Amino acid sequence: MRALTAEEKARPASERGPIRRLGGYELRAKIADGGMAEVHVGRRIDGPGAGEVVAIKTIREQYARNREFVTMFMDEAKIVARLRHPNIIRYYELGNEDDQLFLAMELLFGQSLWSLWDACRARAVRLRYDMIAWIGARVADGLHYAHELVDEQGRPLDIVHRDVNERLRSSTSAWRRRPTGRRRRPPASSKGRSRTCRPSRQ
Repeated sequence: MRALTAEEKARPASERGPIRRLGGYELRAKIADGGMAEVHVGRRIDGPGAGEVVAIKTIREQYARNREFVTMFMDEAKIVARLRHPNIIRYYELGNEDDQLFLAMELLFGQSLWSLWDACRARAVRLRYDMIAWIGARVADGLHYAHELVDEQGRPLDIVHRDVNERLRSSTSAWRRRPTGRRRRPPASSKGRSRTCRPSRQ
């Protein structure tokens, strides 16, 4: 999943297409896209949370009827629905509107670690080591929580995050179940892009 550049986000609203409704949400600007899915800013228009701003992830139209992609999307929703940790974005619901699956999730406002690093480099300044350590510890907190999660019977769910990278911020996930059998840590290199873990609120 790729976050849009500043130039792409700055395009006039007339060039971004009409506002459309998906379930109980109104889709606004697209903020990220990838090979399989894209993410828009959404606004809840129904229910007690009307007016709330969220992130809406959808499967790209050309893959919406592809059974493999739909299964992956559903599996992701089942996994992230279990995750409740202050350093992992909250997922609100999995919806289906006219055969268009979508995930509604928490929208965080801010910059990616890469953007922060790029800004520091442009100003010839360094991130403080204690700040770097704090960010790394908060990411590790979220990852450890997911890795150690168990089901209702106390059995390990064997969840791993396939790719933690410098662009992590807030939107999509790359959580997957490990194959059953001997438990092991995932390899250092993985495919996929993610911005699932987030800084602590504390």
